[in-house]
Amino acid sequence: MRAEKIVEDSRKRLVAVAVSPIGTLVLAVYEDQWQLWDVSNTPPECTRTAKHSTLDGSIAAWSSTGNLFACVEEGHVITVWESQTGNRIAAFAGHSDKVSAMVFTADEHLLLSASWDGSIYRWNIHQTLQETFSEVLFQADGDDIDALAVSSDGRWMLSGSSRRDSPPDTSSASLLARPSRQPVKYYDWYSALRLHDATGHVIWFDNHPRLITSTAFAEDCSYALMGDNEGVVSLYGLTQIIPSDSDKSAPRSPRFLVVPEHQLSSGSSRPVWHVSFSSDGHAIVTERSYTPLPFGLQPLTRCIMSSSRPPVYFLDDDGWLWRANEKLNHRRIRWLPPTFRPGPRGIVRTWSSPHGHGIACRTSDDRVVILDMSGY
Repeated sequence: MRAEKIVEDSRKRLVAVAVSPIGTLVLAVYEDQWQLWDVSNTPPECTRTAKHSTLDGSIAAWSSTGNLFACVEEGHVITVWESQTGNRIAAFAGHSDKVSAMVFTADEHLLLSASWDGSIYRWNIHQTLQETFSEVLFQADGDDIDALAVSSDGRWMLSGSSRRDSPPDTSSASLLARPSRQPVKYYDWYSALRLHDATGHVIWFDNHPRLITSTAFAEDCSYALMGDNEGVVSLYGLTQIIPSDSDKSAPRSPRFLVVPEHQLSSGSSRPVWHVSFSSDGHAIVTERSYTPLPFGLQPLTRCIMSSSRPPVYFLDDDGWLWRANEKLNHRRIRWLPPTFRPGPRGIVRTWSSPHGHGIACRTSDDRVVILDMSGY
């Protein structure tokens, strides 16, 4: 294993780290600039730098091809950049509070963002910097939207939000399935999971007893995932309310009144900041676990196993780095000293495991560490 410390500059506060989908580029966002590093070289090489003023707690996101990435500037302004040129191609102002999530659509034409101001925006990326085209897809005054996922076909969104003191109002929503539980107060907060169509309309809503920290869809949208702040992952079956790929019509009425939920442990009591299905749909992946799914709970459309798919890496609470592959083999491969581990700042997504053998994290002392696992 090779560990590379990319930057050591005590004058700059590291805000966010994000790895490109193919794993060759690492974006490091500081309070006064961003830097793009090519980690396919040894040592890593800084290829682009641009001024960028932001605050601690900000986030960054990549498009699926790695051609674009987005950052958040001061004033909750979202900027979109080209990775090859380093040019800024769009700037979006509209949110009035912290931007908590950003997701590019697969065609890279649109960017969706969620915020603690209770809104979900959709932005048109291909515009001039003097123009702003946006749609407010959803607005829930008083809600903090903490997590957002968009389906691969762009037809569905899954949001997780929290609301202080009072439960969310669903009196005006025409839901296709009722919540599985009554509102539950978590200290001073109520949490809600919402399934939206592409227009932002809420078609299913559920109360949750803990704070929601991450959401995801299966590739075919037959299932959805949610991770919370106490290490619990919930799996939801959506076939009742989302039509199949062969039926692109409106959502259908459910056969049952409640969307089925299955709760699984992430192997830790810490917040689940990243949750997804494995590439073959046979397991649930978090930054701290790889959990095989029973056949009856796997997405309906399953991929054929391929030896070319890279393994999945995760870090347990004791500091051991594990590797798991789609043949369900787990192997503990390396103990990481504390200086190489993600820091405790949970609100910032610090751990990135790209589709390759590289892992990047923001450490507790604001350094970027790259772990090259290709030799294992």
